[in-house]
Amino acid sequence: MIALALAAAVTLAGADDLTRVTVNGLTLKVPKNWIVDDTEAGKNYESPDGEGQMELSVFPVEPKRAARECMDQILEKLGRDGWDTARADGRPAARKVVIDYVGGADAGRSAANRISSVTHVGCNGELKWVLTVSSKANRAARFGVLVRRVVESVSYGKGAP
Repeated sequence: MIALALAAAVTLAGADDLTRVTVNGLTLKVPKNWIVDDTEAGKNYESPDGEGQMELSVFPVEPKRAARECMDQILEKLGRDGWDTARADGRPAARKVVIDYVGGADAGRSAANRISSVTHVGCNGELKWVLTVSSKANRAARFGVLVRRVVESVSYGKGAP
């Protein structure tokens, strides 16, 4: 029991504080102390220590359609391979994890340049969004917890279909 409490304390000690924001009509919690830049369709966030990056893009769905139909169309465009079914605010979503390496061909494939990217996409029939969190693979535990907390906070707002 003590070991479980200690493990929870260690995990939470590294947790990033979140704050609620609305980006192009989508409400969610994002890291409070991260560096934020506007993008054409949303926001880009970078951790103060430079170890993680999160990009959120939100778009209107035109014409509006059923949430499931919207998600089917998104996954058809992205290619269905590797996507796991998920939910966000009770609506259809999907999640994909990709491990890759950065650097030129001479950089090789080592733990030093191994990158983990977790992408979530979602749609409620009026808004569609994509959220990608990338970090060095050896920091995936910290950022995996973060992306789960962010996605769990997604809210389309009142009156959403």
